[in-house]
Amino acid sequence: MFSKSSIFLAIIMSFFVSTNLLANDAPIHPERHAEKLWAILHQTHDRLEQLMQVNANRDQINKILTQSCDAPDPSHQLVRALHAEAKDKESNHGFSVRGAYTSESLNNTDGDGNAYLELSWDLLRQGYQGNKQQAGRLYRQAEIEALRGRIDNFDHTYKCRRYQFHEIFAGMQTSLQILKLELMEPVYQIEKRAYFKGWSYLDEYFISEQDIRLARDELRKLSQVSYSNRELLGTINPAVIDVDISAVITAISEDDRSEKLAQLNRQLLQDNYQNRQDDRLRLFLRKEFDVEGGGDQEGVVAGVRFTIPLEKKSNKSLSYRLMQVEEEAELQEWERITRARAAYEELKEQKSRVVKQQYRYLRSKERVRRVFVRKGLNQDLELAAAVARVRNLFDASIELIKAKEELFRRVNEIFLVSRVEYQADFINIESSQENNYRARHGERSIYIWSKTFNMISNQQLLDFFKTKSISRVLLSAGKATDRIKMSDFLNLATADNVQVETIIGSNNWFKPEHHQRASIIAMTKAEITGSIHLDIEPHTLPGYKQNKKEYLDQYLIMLGKLRNRLNDTQLSVAVPMHWPAEVYRSINSLVDRVYLMAYENKNTEMLVRKVAKVQQHFDRDKVVVVLSIKDFEDEWAMEKTLSILQREAGVSQFGFHQLRTFMQQAGVDR
Repeated sequence: MFSKSSIFLAIIMSFFVSTNLLANDAPIHPERHAEKLWAILHQTHDRLEQLMQVNANRDQINKILTQSCDAPDPSHQLVRALHAEAKDKESNHGFSVRGAYTSESLNNTDGDGNAYLELSWDLLRQGYQGNKQQAGRLYRQAEIEALRGRIDNFDHTYKCRRYQFHEIFAGMQTSLQILKLELMEPVYQIEKRAYFKGWSYLDEYFISEQDIRLARDELRKLSQVSYSNRELLGTINPAVIDVDISAVITAISEDDRSEKLAQLNRQLLQDNYQNRQDDRLRLFLRKEFDVEGGGDQEGVVAGVRFTIPLEKKSNKSLSYRLMQVEEEAELQEWERITRARAAYEELKEQKSRVVKQQYRYLRSKERVRRVFVRKGLNQDLELAAAVARVRNLFDASIELIKAKEELFRRVNEIFLVSRVEYQADFINIESSQENNYRARHGERSIYIWSKTFNMISNQQLLDFFKTKSISRVLLSAGKATDRIKMSDFLNLATADNVQVETIIGSNNWFKPEHHQRASIIAMTKAEITGSIHLDIEPHTLPGYKQNKKEYLDQYLIMLGKLRNRLNDTQLSVAVPMHWPAEVYRSINSLVDRVYLMAYENKNTEMLVRKVAKVQQHFDRDKVVVVLSIKDFEDEWAMEKTLSILQREAGVSQFGFHQLRTFMQQAGVDR
């Protein structure tokens, strides 16, 4: 049985032939077609990295957690009905017209009969005062239903959001599955041919077939998702978030809705208890008639009718019911707090899963990075192993997005069970691990001179930067720099989020006769990257000690002229650690970044004291401490110094002088 690497080289050729990727008369070069598969790996990997860029934008996270849900609100109609009923009761003042006719004998139709017509005014039960009380009860009932409706609507909204998270993350999952298919379909064809040629086992063939089948099934499911919120569609890899549970508990304690509801229920109970009293009072004016005539019963009568039940009623039942309402309100608050804490425990468990999955993704990403670095250095590497690592990275990416979807669902659950309205201040956004995942903290930059730049390929440069977590490059733009290579490098660096500053300068530029030339060159070079780094060191020239103040004054004049002419161009300078404080303060007002050349300081304690003394004259975010690679035995010794500078001097931006020395120390032969 052949090795998997030899299978790939042998099968790739026939695969590209079968897919019409080779001309009929073209010579067969398996290695060249292996390179095509390498190109596919590179392309899919680069697109994957773009997709997986973490979006820590708070506004975007707020949109995810505050989706709108158009749930019906039947309580609104009930509240309107209760208000209408209450108004009807208010308009009924208890007036009524009553009348009656009676005969003396049902058996004698000729007998005498009588009748009356009466205007009545009921004042208590079922009358003027009773209707007013009933209207008040209806208004209170409407308030209760409105409050309950808001609570129910809150529950409906957050339950609706619970099911919408899949819609939001479906776009990202779809993009990842499609991209994985683009990689695995050509790989699958190679694996399939290898199996039927007898060059590999069935279990190896099944791996690719499984990936293809699962990806297609997943895409079929994702295509069936009905999107209700088009605004949030697309690809998004949000940052890991957490909830300030103490703030949520405080919000529960300060929420007066339960107390308002309890208060309304207490009033309603008391009103209903009073309504049980059967006191009645009616005033009436009656006209009586003798319908047969000739009688003496005709006349007008005024009177009062009342009913006062003679019964002893206890208030115990009312007091017990009022206590029940009070305790129910306390129970609801206890339940909200308890459920919120329980939901937070589940959130913490899911966050742990996300962190583990995130590190699985980062490990896979690091393995793939090493694959491409080794490929760039022409080291021996099995193509099959590279495919496996990229495939594992896809799997880790997909699982990470799924884990984050569940994390956001758990965050929503906390607001649901606590019945606390979402507030952005309750959400903590975890810092991305992307910048520091190589165990190298702080922003890092490096100097590159023309000779070193010209002799190292652009891809190798970017691979090395990624390995050492370098995100900013100070690149010499002298005459010796390869312009074509530089142009290509700038495009690649932009795609890789590496910022580039163009180094210019000659030590004698500070002299007045060179100011005009310095301005012209600076304005010309500023067009390249929009960022200029001045490497002008008057302290290295003969006569500096004797003319220190004059030299530095001329340096500041030159720097001011450049600042005025460069407009929006980012301007940085390199300065030593021994210039006067007033010079540093003047420089601080003229530049965007200051690179402190902290060279030849092998005593870490002394280095920390010097840096602390100098950086106090600059805005803290402008300071970059530059170390010479030659000052350290190895990278471990340098990292310990960086850690101490960060901890004891508060330095967060570091620079290294220079690339060639760094690569030699790292064992990369040039």
